[in-house]
Amino acid sequence: MRKIKKTPSTRAVLDKNNVADDCIYHEKQSNKYKITVRLSVLLIDTLKNIIISNKVGGNFEYTNTSDLIRNALDAYKNGMTLIAQRAKDEKKETSLRVTQELKEFYSSLPKNAKSEIIERAVSTYINHRL
Repeated sequence: MRKIKKTPSTRAVLDKNNVADDCIYHEKQSNKYKITVRLSVLLIDTLKNIIISNKVGGNFEYTNTSDLIRNALDAYKNGMTLIAQRAKDEKKETSLRVTQELKEFYSSLPKNAKSEIIERAVSTYINHRL
């Protein structure tokens, strides 16, 4: 029977400072807060179609509908004016993960108008920014 030589595995050893900095950076950028929004069923279908057509064309910037909704909410937070109107069709709840900053912004929106604002922001984003 043949003997297999065991050699010590080579691993990159990082400083404790680099590991700590990476963890802090990852913690700041992570989407660990959950929000639930109500969007038009037709708008959700449109988002899915945009993602599929982008992937077919080789653009993997958006991997799911949550990415588009997060970007639309961020664009609205950074001053995008809402141009599109809210659709008056059936609504569907969808949940997504956001950063603490976006969660705080979402929480600061008027309670009775959160869904309308998010839906208008998403519609405006896909109509005028994509």
